[in-house]
Amino acid sequence: MKHYRFAALIASTSFVFFWAFWILNFRTSHYDLWQVAILILSIYGNITWFVGIHTDSAEGLQTSYLAELELEGEHQYMQKILPVILC
Repeated sequence: MKHYRFAALIASTSFVFFWAFWILNFRTSHYDLWQVAILILSIYGNITWFVGIHTDSAEGLQTSYLAELELEGEHQYMQKILPVILC
């Protein structure tokens, strides 16, 4: 999971940074290093929180699936959850 987390952090942070820098470039005529540094830190903080939520929940699902597979032994005896259809 740590490779997924690292790749998601780098890809998401760079995508959002280039998008925000593009907007900053069109909205202001002058920007300096402090604005870019604050932009990078705020983007990295927000992306870290959202990526952390998703990777932790995915790791929990994977752990519970593998634990149930270890206890049951085969896929055919594992409990299946019916899909929920929202109308």
